Parts: sequence; C-alpha cells; structure tokens
Amino acid sequence: MATLTGPAAGTESDDIGSGTALVIPASTIARACFLRNTNEEIVSFAVAESAVSENAGELEILFFRINPIQGRPLEFEVVTQGGTAIRNQHYLDMESPLIFNEGETILAARITILNAGLGTGISRSLTISIAVPPSRSKYTRGPVSLATVTINGVGAVSQNGIVQ
Repeated sequence: MATLTGPAAGTESDDIGSGTALVIPASTIARACFLRNTNEEIVSFAVAESAVSENAGELEILFFRINPIQGRPLEFEVVTQGGTAIRNQHYLDMESPLIFNEGETILAARITILNAGLGTGISRSLTISIAVPPSRSKYTRGPVSLATVTINGVGAVSQNGIVQ
C-alpha cells in the first residue's frame, strides 16, 4: 500500500503510526492554521498531488478535520472522477461517505489501484474531490479540496512472467 505524501521541499513530517510518515506541504499547514480562527468545521486533503505505481494495490489518502465541534462525528462525501484513468479499469471508487469519529482530526481512506498493464513510462490520472456540502451540513471544504492521483505503469507482464 502506498501513502499519499506531498513534495519534500518546505514540508513538515509527522509519524502517524504503523511506520507511515505523513508529509504535509508548509503552505497547507499555513492555510490550515489560518482557518483555525474561524467557527466552522473544515475538511481538507493533506496534500493535493500524489503518484502511485499501478501495482501498489491501494493508495491511502489522508484528510484533515479543522475546528472539530466537540461531541459529534462529521460525515462528508468524496467524489472520484477519472482524468485519463478509467473507473473499474485503473482504479475502484473510494467509499463515500467518510466519517470522522468524535475527536478525530486525521482520517485515512483507501482507494484501490488496479494493475491494468499500462506499460513502463505510461501514466493515468484521476481526481478526488471533497463534495460541496449540502446546505444542512456544518462543514466547509478546506484549503485542499481536490487531490490528483497519478497512476504510473510498471510494465506489462507477459505469459512467461517477464516484464515487458
């Protein structure tokens, strides 16, 4: 399984357990800190872009909850849209809705990446977005409300097991 991480320059890292390092762009941290001064709950991706090999199996995507309202969970929707990636051929939709339990501020969700035999040097992309909240909801989309995932091909496998 791969983990969604951001660019290394100007980032801060935090170990979130299980040997997974969370890398967050400094610009996202700055925007999140600014948003803490509002009275609304905010849902945001940890990073806006990531790349994964098509043989990774799953990609873990991290979400932030900013200004959690004490004593209640928060449910939100995500939408998976293909760029050049094709649903059910290169990836499977992410489960939605997602729920932050009471007190949670970081949530990990997974998207299944399918090995479609893209071939070395070939890639496909898809976009995941935090859905616009319905009017009855009490959250807003945060500083990173879209994430682009690039699926990189690793080569087609022939019948005798040799990577082409």
